[in-house]
Parts: sequence; C-alpha cells; structure tokens
Amino acid sequence: MGGELRERFGLDAGGLDTVVLVEGDRVYVRSGAALRIARRLGGVYPAFYALIVVPPFIRDFLYDWFARHRYRWFGQRDACIVPSAEVRERFLENDVEALGQAASPAVSARRVEGTPR
Repeated sequence: MGGELRERFGLDAGGLDTVVLVEGDRVYVRSGAALRIARRLGGVYPAFYALIVVPPFIRDFLYDWFARHRYRWFGQRDACIVPSAEVRERFLENDVEALGQAASPAVSARRVEGTPR
C-alpha cells in the first residue's frame, strides 16, 4: 500500500521522514498535514488550524525548527509504542525493494499526514 501511495502522489521515499496525510485525492506533508490533523482533534487543537493562512514556506520552516528541538523540550522515550493492528493499517510500510536500500527496524513505518508537495 505504501508503495502505491508514493507512486500515486509522486512522493519521494527518501523525503518521507515527516508526517504525510492523504485526504481523498490530495496529499499533505509537514505543517499542512499537522494542521489538518489538529483540526480533527478534540480540545483546543482545532484552533491551531487558523495557522493555515500563514504561507506554507513559513509554516514549514517553523514546523522543521520545532521538529529539530522537540526532544530537547519534551524528552524522548526509551521505547516506541507498538501500534495496534487497527492503527498499523494507517501506516505506510517501509518497502525495502522499492527504496533500494536496507531499512532499520526502528524506521519501518511512516505516518500519513501534511501540505501538498
């Protein structure tokens, strides 16, 4: 499935180290994906969607800056959670043959979310 989505939307497998969201026939990455996901969450998170009016190059710059510093601010877990089968269906599997390279088990899945690329 992941290979099909990469091909259908013209996504570079090497550039999928971010969140990617597929909605219908559109694909979003980075800040666009994060804001569209926030819109669907509960609490105050939908309010962040108002930032969609900020030009993508500015949003993505801030998204990347935040991503680089998040572990310093919030820490990092010693182990990753193991997603349920239902959640795992929403991940793009790292297709070693399609990528033409070996993949480490730690990065065997990619999230789906973001801004058109």
